[in-house]
Amino acid sequence: MKIHEVVKMTNVSARSIRYYEKMGLIRPIRNTSNYRTYSKEHLKIIERIQLFISAGVPLSKIKYIVPCTLHTDRVPMCRELEAMFFDEVEKIDKRIKDLKKSKKILLEIIEKREIVE
Repeated sequence: MKIHEVVKMTNVSARSIRYYEKMGLIRPIRNTSNYRTYSKEHLKIIERIQLFISAGVPLSKIKYIVPCTLHTDRVPMCRELEAMFFDEVEKIDKRIKDLKKSKKILLEIIEKREIVE
C-alpha cells in the first residue's frame, strides 16, 4: 500500500511516517517507480510507535524499543537497554497512577454537580 493509504488507516501524518523511516523505525520497500510501499507489518509498527508516544515515551527511546517488538522469541539486550526499559516501565506506572488520581478527582466533582441552565 502507498503512504496515503497508511495515513488513512493509521491517522498518522505522512510527515511522521517519513520521519519514522528516517529514524530507521520502518523500512518501506521501493517499487519500480521508486514509490514507498508499505505492508501490514509496517502498519503494526506504526501503531506500536503511536502507542508508545501516547504513553509518553520519547521517540529517542522508542527507536530502541520497536526493534525489540519484532522478535518473536528471545530479545537480545545489553544491560543499558534493560535499565532504560525498566526506567520507562516505572515512568508509565507513575503516569497510570497520576491518571487514576485525576480520574478519581473528576468523578468526585461530577458526583457533586448541579446542572444550571
